[in-house]
Amino acid sequence: MLAIRVIRSAIVTNLSEHLKFPVIEMHSGVDRPVGSFFTYDFVGGFRASKGQPSIYFESNKRIERETVSFTVSFLSHASDRATSIENGLVARDWFKTAGHVLLKELVDVVVVNVGDLENRDVTNNNVLELRQGFEVEFRTTSVVETLNEVIEKINIQGGN
Repeated sequence: MLAIRVIRSAIVTNLSEHLKFPVIEMHSGVDRPVGSFFTYDFVGGFRASKGQPSIYFESNKRIERETVSFTVSFLSHASDRATSIENGLVARDWFKTAGHVLLKELVDVVVVNVGDLENRDVTNNNVLELRQGFEVEFRTTSVVETLNEVIEKINIQGGN
């Protein structure tokens, strides 16, 4: 099974630590932090790679491995446009460099593509929210282990 909670925690905790401000889930219902912050959302689901998964047996286990891709959307929120852009660029650079290495080492997640930083300003209740956003495509391995029941002995009787 894909360890999505562990992966999400690794991405969010380490990005927040690098940026030195909160990274919160989009549409989570929590109060918006004051000052600069990021929001994130898993978009487009989890896509299996083409072809069949790799299946092998190890002692009494059947192990199925397949490559899975997923995309996370990030939004940089700030009180002014320049800060929002700057924070977005810092986060993009982290995914391309230190974050790329860290996520591979911590949770076996590879950064496949870091999208362009784009203006995603929106007016919400007559208040302009200054936001810059980008997507990051990731790839990891999903591993499913099941017990492999082996019949060690069977009695066969001939029919007359």
